[in-house]
Amino acid sequence: MKKIILITIISIVSLSTYAQEEKENHHEVKINAFNLLIFKHLEGSYEYLINSESSAGIAARFALNSYDDRNIISYNERYVFTGFYRRYFSKKYAAGFFVEGLTMYSHTENDVD
Repeated sequence: MKKIILITIISIVSLSTYAQEEKENHHEVKINAFNLLIFKHLEGSYEYLINSESSAGIAARFALNSYDDRNIISYNERYVFTGFYRRYFSKKYAAGFFVEGLTMYSHTENDVD
């Protein structure tokens, strides 16, 4: 039970590392530490800030554990590639609430008996 509560709290708090120094920088590189620590998946993304209201980017996630080493709370995908476009609805520069359209390519492994 404590593990589920901890996972929930960590998932609410963003553990992404941003490589952005100031608002004029239109490039963001993010690494998802939560997936790395809990699920043993390396996930990162690159986002280009087009203007104050929109951005586009790519993301990738790779499984570092073998299929047999998965726990109950896990992803089936071995790798995922995603392209996305975001439209922001905040007065701040490319921040706050947004709507996202995306496309995804993934490879999964299923345990079939």
